[in-house]
Amino acid sequence: MIKKVQVLQSVLNSLNIKLAETMKELQFVQESANSETKSSAGDKYETGRAQAQIEIDKLRVGKMQLEGHIQLCQKAEMDHIVSPRIGFNSIAETTEGTFYLLLNYGKLTMEEKTIFVISTEAPLAKLLLHKQVGEAVQFPNGKTATILRIY
Repeated sequence: MIKKVQVLQSVLNSLNIKLAETMKELQFVQESANSETKSSAGDKYETGRAQAQIEIDKLRVGKMQLEGHIQLCQKAEMDHIVSPRIGFNSIAETTEGTFYLLLNYGKLTMEEKTIFVISTEAPLAKLLLHKQVGEAVQFPNGKTATILRIY
């Protein structure tokens, strides 16, 4: 059986790798923009500089989002309360899949088991919130899932 701490650590490791890659890319784009300013003049300079600034802004937003996700994971690491109801930082095993209510991450496969890591704001998560073992949930695709286990 997969433990919540293993899933959380896998998500956190992945986010840290993405953050490191984003920071490297941000540094590269900034250095490229700075070197272009030294060798260009006129309209070409302005266009190149504007494009670089757009890319820098996009990377900064991505960096801030990743940092926010990492902070959320760190908050979840401190939360050792197991509730009988599904909430933030709950893993819910259902007859239609396993869902970890944490952040908008996506599909994760561990030990040949697929876990969908979703935000508590996701429509699917809103259907699961506050449910208990044995309760049924009607998914948007028409399928009904029964909650088998919460941890």
